[in-house]
Amino acid sequence: MHKIKTTALAALLTAALALSGCSRNTNQMAENSTLIRLRAPYANFESEPLVVQVSEGSKAYIWQFSDKLAIPDNTWFNGKDVPASTLADVQPQAALYKQAQDQQNKSAPMMLAGEDHAKCRAAFEAIANAKRAGITVFYFETYYRRAGETGAQTSWEGHLDKPTLSINPSSKPVTITLSKDDTVAWDNKSVSLEDVVTRLSEIQEAVRNGSIRFIVEVHAQTDFNLLRYVLGQIKRTSYESLTLELRELK
Repeated sequence: MHKIKTTALAALLTAALALSGCSRNTNQMAENSTLIRLRAPYANFESEPLVVQVSEGSKAYIWQFSDKLAIPDNTWFNGKDVPASTLADVQPQAALYKQAQDQQNKSAPMMLAGEDHAKCRAAFEAIANAKRAGITVFYFETYYRRAGETGAQTSWEGHLDKPTLSINPSSKPVTITLSKDDTVAWDNKSVSLEDVVTRLSEIQEAVRNGSIRFIVEVHAQTDFNLLRYVLGQIKRTSYESLTLELRELK
């Protein structure tokens, strides 16, 4: 009986250590990882998000997204311009936005955008500052937007985007890595952008069935427009809003 109790205790200790290790790994991953939602075509946001558009250096443009910002009768739905802010302004502005949304019992998502002079370092800094303000839901804009232009990009109204962010951990992971020299790798094998597009088309059905999840690893010095292009290609694989894990390479 004593031997059985000792064995059971050892098993419990082993399980506890294993869970502790998993917890550490999860926390470590959370420090440089974010779940990013790519919005499906014709889908509306669950709440009008705070938009943070990163630019060159520490410059950023910040505003609250709204279809009302689009200029009427404009073919491209360009919007009014907002003045430039800085990445340091993201946290206080996100905090004010979240407080206002909380008071109305609304969710407070953030949409990350960027223009062609930005580096991914700025994107990760913007995300980190928004997280400090309590933002937990992040969208990524895959369309080109002129710096500080508030237009809605679309004129349509569609179904409401699903607010639940989840990734099936049993799905097969596909890891796409964007290095600081703007080279691309697919599951640690160097590929061209054309290869990425081809491979995405080959697994399109599996993505739509939910049996594949994406991990996109990005170096801070990677050009933002490369990240935008790759996420745009991933977005094209799915009819529904798609969530992926964005990691900053350390």
